[in-house]
Amino acid sequence: MTYVYEKLDVWQKAMHFSGKILDTASACANTDGYQQVIQNLGAKSAQIAGAIAAGKSYRAKHDFAEHLYQSRGALYETMTMLELLKQKQILSEEKFVEFDASANQIVAMLTNLVKSIYKPQNNQAPIEN
Repeated sequence: MTYVYEKLDVWQKAMHFSGKILDTASACANTDGYQQVIQNLGAKSAQIAGAIAAGKSYRAKHDFAEHLYQSRGALYETMTMLELLKQKQILSEEKFVEFDASANQIVAMLTNLVKSIYKPQNNQAPIEN
C-alpha cells in the first residue's frame, strides 16, 4: 500500500536525510559523554519526515502547514545537534557540510510547500485581514 505522503518529494528527501543521520548516529554511538545527544539526534531526525506524514493526514490545509513547520523545527534541532558534534570534533566538517546542504534543500522544499498551501487559488483574490 502506498500512502499519500510517500508521493511528496520533501518526505522522500527527509527520509533519505534521516537515514543518513541514523547511520552517522550509529557510528558515533560509543562516543564517551555524548550518548544522549546522539540518541536525541536519531529521534529528532525521524521527526522530520514523521511530521510531514502526520500533517498529510489532516483535511485542513492549516493543519498540514502546521506540521510542515514542526518538521522544519525538527530539522533545525537536528542541525543544532550536528553542529555541536562538529564543534566537539565527533562529526567531521566534511560530513557536516553534506548534511547542511541536504538540510537547506529540505528547508526550501518545506517553505515552498507552505507557500503553495496558502497561495490564493486561480482567479480568487487573497483574503485580507
